[in-house]
Amino acid sequence: MQYLAFLNQSNVVWSCAALLFTILVMAIKSPHWNSLEWLVDTYENRTGFESTTYVFMLGMIGAAYSLFGAEGAASTTEETKNADISTPIAMVCSITLSWFIGLVFLLVLLLSLQDIDAILDAKLHIPLAQVFWDTAGKGGAAGFLLFITVSQFCTGTASMTVTSRMLFALARDKATPYSDALRQLDTNKLPTCAVKCVFVSTVLFGILPLVVSESAFDILVSSTTITSNMAYAMVMGCRLITNPSILEKGRFNIGWFSRPATLIAFAWTCFAVFIFMLPTSWPIEFATFNWSGIAGFAVVGVNLCLWYSWGRYHYTGPRASNDETT
Repeated sequence: MQYLAFLNQSNVVWSCAALLFTILVMAIKSPHWNSLEWLVDTYENRTGFESTTYVFMLGMIGAAYSLFGAEGAASTTEETKNADISTPIAMVCSITLSWFIGLVFLLVLLLSLQDIDAILDAKLHIPLAQVFWDTAGKGGAAGFLLFITVSQFCTGTASMTVTSRMLFALARDKATPYSDALRQLDTNKLPTCAVKCVFVSTVLFGILPLVVSESAFDILVSSTTITSNMAYAMVMGCRLITNPSILEKGRFNIGWFSRPATLIAFAWTCFAVFIFMLPTSWPIEFATFNWSGIAGFAVVGVNLCLWYSWGRYHYTGPRASNDETT
């Protein structure tokens, strides 16, 4: 676990430093700066839809992506010191830091855009990489892609860590098949079987869609985001309908603002699920159709079938971590 902690800390430092360095390079190397008036007033619509409201909603998809996974620290609380304080602080810091640095990056990115048509028609098929090519040359674009590659590797490692702990917790509650094996801990108190299961699943679901088509991978990523936001909404919805008097406050709490904050987060999450399922271009064709909504609900359907055919006969409720030896 100490190696994972070091890797996660290194990822935070790497991502922040790389992004700040990228912002600095773009600010210095950009051959042309757009005006603040252009930034505020210019409207570019390449979707085919005429409704500005609809296009604005599509533009918020990126914001929904950026909030995905902020709760990851909660999945490793059993391996965290002072988890009731450090975990919520980590979640708040994750969102706050991402918001601040992301806003600065977007402002610099938009102000340094050169030719939008050339960027969208670039041979690289990665518009953001083309932006860096236009601004900082071939070396700048290569460096930017290197930053992203390393960050994605570290993010993938963190995601597998979080997912394996979730699988272990479900197995401990006997909420998964083969729970006796998946809940086993090794001599270092790590859920090795759960980690191996998640690793194999990640490789299969990460490689197979790329073999089929690029669209299949996009559908997988989008549907995962939809189902994850559905899970967020379920938790917050249960929190809203539960009598506050029976909920014990932890050491970290925001007092009276807890319920309004939960309501705002619940509304945003439901909205995010909705916009992820919207068509993103017009006219709608088979190749450009947004299949993520169908894929997301297919995942929900499979889970419901598994629950009614297996889960409800084996799962009896959550168990405390010390209920039995694992």
